Amino acid sequence: MTNKVICLNENYSTTRLLTKEKPTMGNKPEDKFTKESKAFESVLFLPDGEGRKGEGGIRTQGYFKKSYDDKPLISIITVVYNGEEFLEETILSVINQSYDSVEYIIIDGGSSDGTLDIIKKYEDKIDYWISEPDQGIYDAMNKGIALSQGKLIGLINADDYYENNIFTVVVKEFLETEADVLYGDLNIVDDDSVYTVDAHSIGKKYGFSPYSMYWIWVKMLFGHPASFVSRAAYKKYGLYDTSFKISADYELFLRFVRGKAKFSYIPIRLAYFRKGGISTSGEEEVNKEDFLVRAKHNKFNAYAIAVILRLLKWIKK
Repeated sequence: MTNKVICLNENYSTTRLLTKEKPTMGNKPEDKFTKESKAFESVLFLPDGEGRKGEGGIRTQGYFKKSYDDKPLISIITVVYNGEEFLEETILSVINQSYDSVEYIIIDGGSSDGTLDIIKKYEDKIDYWISEPDQGIYDAMNKGIALSQGKLIGLINADDYYENNIFTVVVKEFLETEADVLYGDLNIVDDDSVYTVDAHSIGKKYGFSPYSMYWIWVKMLFGHPASFVSRAAYKKYGLYDTSFKISADYELFLRFVRGKAKFSYIPIRLAYFRKGGISTSGEEEVNKEDFLVRAKHNKFNAYAIAVILRLLKWIKK
């Protein structure tokens, strides 16, 4: 670290390690922010979009972040639309982390409730936020990833929140393993109850052999909020396929597995997931789109797994 490091407020994870040096984007000539290309262009600010309601954060004031050898920058993205009920809890779970090399980006879809008021309340602790219409949750996530400067990227939606002081654990595992994807267990918040889901429970349920990430062909194996992906992996394998409205996260991680990305499991609870929203759509809708995800990668596998799942359902009955 150099004496050019700036601390705006020592009380928050996002305001301790800043610099006035504008980062080098490191884009390659072939990088394109398109659905057809695996690569994407990294940006510091999004171009003016139609219907934009606002933009701000400490990045717009000329403060930036960068990674250090012993403290790699971790970027956190929150995607929100009319999420005033729980957004503040999400924000606090990020800015109150003990790790002090954190970049926070909020992508709002043009909310009409009190969401923007909450964002503005904390904008001196948020690196960059923007409010404008988008093409859905995964399009918003792709925007956030393109804006991220961190070596490691986490996505936490406005209904969810992180466990206390877990970024330090995640970064330590990242430095030790150099994994493309790190993931852990997830707490499910269902009305007034909270229960923990073992990240390997799905694989153990369907697997007839020792646990393997290849069981992702059957089902998503871990909670999306309890996962972190290296920026290099996004550059190599691509962003979310926005043709999927429910299961684009499932498709992304299946793509990672097929590409032999390196996964590392952290056997602790990393995040809280509140039931409801797009990710808990009707079982029939989810199963239909999960089938389309598998068919995109291998039609034979998709139909074979569909038959096996129906058989298992019949046996269970």
